[in-house]
Amino acid sequence: MKILQQLQGWQGKRPALAHLLATLFADLLSPEYFPSVSTLKYWHLQGIIDNNESRRLTEREALQACATMFLKRAGDKLPAIRNRVASHSLKQLRTLAGQLIDEILQEQQIGSSRVASHAQGVMSSLAHGIVQLYHRVVLSGKIVRQRHEDLPHELLNALSRLGRLHIEAGQEDQAASVHEVLARCRQPLHAWGLPIFTDSHFPFRDCVLIDPDLYVPTIDCLEIAQKHGGSTADILEHESFERLREIAQATEGQANRVYTLMREFIGRFSLTTYDDILVYMQQHMLPNEALLFLVNDVYMEVPEAWLIDGKALRCGHCRTLLRPDPRQPQMPYCPMRACRDLTPSTTIGAQLDARKARVVKPHLLSYWVNPAIDELRIYDAANAAGIPAALYPDMDRCDISLKDIKSNQEIDFDVKAHRDPIMLGKRLNVSVSTSENQSKLIIVIPDGVAKLRSQYIALVKDELIDKDAMEIMLVSTAMHLIKRLAHA
Repeated sequence: MKILQQLQGWQGKRPALAHLLATLFADLLSPEYFPSVSTLKYWHLQGIIDNNESRRLTEREALQACATMFLKRAGDKLPAIRNRVASHSLKQLRTLAGQLIDEILQEQQIGSSRVASHAQGVMSSLAHGIVQLYHRVVLSGKIVRQRHEDLPHELLNALSRLGRLHIEAGQEDQAASVHEVLARCRQPLHAWGLPIFTDSHFPFRDCVLIDPDLYVPTIDCLEIAQKHGGSTADILEHESFERLREIAQATEGQANRVYTLMREFIGRFSLTTYDDILVYMQQHMLPNEALLFLVNDVYMEVPEAWLIDGKALRCGHCRTLLRPDPRQPQMPYCPMRACRDLTPSTTIGAQLDARKARVVKPHLLSYWVNPAIDELRIYDAANAAGIPAALYPDMDRCDISLKDIKSNQEIDFDVKAHRDPIMLGKRLNVSVSTSENQSKLIIVIPDGVAKLRSQYIALVKDELIDKDAMEIMLVSTAMHLIKRLAHA
């Protein structure tokens, strides 16, 4: 055994032996089992370790001390330990020590599964706490303070349990500050420095809990929170979705049209003005309730911190509000990840009057506008190719529905931008079932998202229970598919 090889030929005195044992077996035993110099002397007096004061200690005494540590941990008493180790030959001591170490390693493998289970519970509580905190901040407008009465119970519980993970990993508690933990939530879990989060089998290792651009809970965060049983996991987006459906359904025979027009406007014009909203409503003869919904629930005035030199700048690619780059505040950058993946260079498309400008609220920028960038690309490509297409048909049955004229088959596209492929696969098992109208379902992954994890699509497919229920492809592949359908 490699760890015991470091004892071969060893010689030294008691202080050196005490230090050596504590160093070699730090990952196998807790500190209380390591003998001090006085404990080693006591074991000599008890006849457990050869008592030869006239010479330096050797490998034999080191192995006797090693075996004694492990046997004490197993609950053996000193007289029984003396009977086992005092008369053993050097070869027998090596074998005994190796067996005892193997037993502890097997225990640790079982223990690691316990740690993994605990870590998953911590992440569930943390995700739920983040969503609750964001909901409180949005409703109250208050800043986050390091006070128990201001933080959700789930978040406090998660911080405490996260601190325990650090301590059990032999690290300092790095979860005492809620602000520091929330800052780390903008990075993948595997970058947090906790060994369990880097384990390839840990299901959340690639998850980012807070959008680093929009500072809202990510889709993966919502998924984890829902697994925890939180009824408010996606309450803000869900409330907006349900309110829009109610407005659409209240129009006689126009529900699908109204729903699609509203979502399309939000996706294409996440930075606009009240006058432009009003013109769009009038052009498409949308009800007054739709106007009030957009003005009160979807859009908001542009915060001063999001202006650049006091100006509201529109992205020349996706038309959203450009924001000051955190690294260079005087330089604009697009906060839409989907847009940056397509066009890394920032282009200013227009400048709006900051007093009149209205921008989509952050949670809807994340959950509606960012995925809409790829949804609209697919929809526009189909229309340009002359393929019959519908956007958000049946009030969001899917994102885009096409008709393959040659086979007369409906093809439904759903864009999914989950960073973690394993989380997405598990989600699809719950949310997707065989379509009643026998449409072919294609789950479309943005190319930029898939690049974040090697074998992304393969990992999603590995999690699927019914692998025939859907096809999974990249957005770029979907665009090529549309070209083939157009020329079929």
